[in-house]
Amino acid sequence: MAAVLQVHPIEIPEAAGFDDPLAALDSIAKGRGDYTLLHSGPAAGFSVLGWWPLVRLLIDAHGVARVNAPAGIELPKLPIDPLRALEQCTEHFSFESPHPLIGWLGFVSYDIGRHIEWLPSVATDDVRWPLVCFTLFRQYVIFDRAGGKTSAFCVSTGDVPQTTYAFPPQRARSEALPFVPGRLLEVPSPERYEDAVRRVREYIAAGDIYQANVSRRWGIRTLVAPHVLFRRLCEFSPATYSACMRINDSAEREPGGGVRHVLSASPELFLAVENGRAVTRPIKGTRPRDISDEGRDAALREALLDSAKDAAELTMIVDLLRNDLGRVSKFGTVRVTEPRVIEQHPTVWHTAATIASELREDAGLAEVLAALCPGGSITGAPKIRAMQIIEELEAHRRGLYCGNIGVIGAPNPAGGCPNLALNIAIRTIQMDGDMAYVHAGAGIVADSDPAQEYEETLHKAAAMLRTLGIDP
Repeated sequence: MAAVLQVHPIEIPEAAGFDDPLAALDSIAKGRGDYTLLHSGPAAGFSVLGWWPLVRLLIDAHGVARVNAPAGIELPKLPIDPLRALEQCTEHFSFESPHPLIGWLGFVSYDIGRHIEWLPSVATDDVRWPLVCFTLFRQYVIFDRAGGKTSAFCVSTGDVPQTTYAFPPQRARSEALPFVPGRLLEVPSPERYEDAVRRVREYIAAGDIYQANVSRRWGIRTLVAPHVLFRRLCEFSPATYSACMRINDSAEREPGGGVRHVLSASPELFLAVENGRAVTRPIKGTRPRDISDEGRDAALREALLDSAKDAAELTMIVDLLRNDLGRVSKFGTVRVTEPRVIEQHPTVWHTAATIASELREDAGLAEVLAALCPGGSITGAPKIRAMQIIEELEAHRRGLYCGNIGVIGAPNPAGGCPNLALNIAIRTIQMDGDMAYVHAGAGIVADSDPAQEYEETLHKAAAMLRTLGIDP
């Protein structure tokens, strides 16, 4: 039997100072509870801040699922398969959402792919990032960036007086404290990465794959509060699909476990579903920007647009995603609605495409995610073989990097996949206690130059490293 939840509008006290997402985050983050902010950055869109968890599903790195909820709420019995567990948990809790961003906020890690396809076990899993973590919060604040409006809601097991819910007092900006640069403890070797690029080219020459996205990792110890780092990340790399979250999973971890944080400034939409219509928007092709020289910046933009290599790389990924969407879509509905466009970002130029389809009515959340996860733009083609090669060549498991962050809405009354919006978790800092991990990768094809691909990873990591006080 489903657990029925209620969503109530509530008033925001004027003194709370919740008119700006980052200011609100400052207030919430200084408490001890978990929270999630999905932030649209400078874009004319919506941001949502959720805090005070009501129900949380966490599936740890070993695949063990746990649901935390107040006493008296009936909990679902979950299957072993992580995506099926996510589907059944989100379906178990019934509620009507007054806004698409009021729902389950959280992530699916890149390593969910190990539970979808067979992969070797080679890379070191030293951080042991959870496979899945989604939370229904007691309180949500929606920031309408375009309309200049802010609204708040509470989620409960019944009618709850508004006085039950409290907003923390507005706090002074944390940037008043001096910024302390992080300490770089793990430095990726250029030689190792360039060797990995050469190995991918050998696999391509042997006919194993057409392309693989290979990444590398930096490890930085930092004393700066994560929400302060997130504000810096938003300044260095404003993005449409940004996110900041706190996850206390100490109860689910080995002795010594503790609090994790996610700081993401992703420009890439992995999957949006609205009333059965699915959209994915892969990014492939990168050039650095030079904002100090307008002429050179424009030349770099044109070089990307004119690059046959980058165009072919994007075409391969578009074909892969058309096939992935086709597995869960109505026959004949998969369309490339935007073949190739250029996007401007603070540190790089990107090219992207858009693919859309109509999902089958019987395709549920687990089936849809299993068809698309992990995203083709950050694996390669063919996907499964590319993932196997990634496991062989990358020194560390990716964890959340190249996974997906976002929102899953209320259960679909007609069945099938609920509304959702998930990013590709690139430009993402994973924090485990005081350690921050930064990953960046590049798509490798037959004519890739190892030194140039190494430089591309530096361009992609630049904003995250600067956020942590590291000179890239």
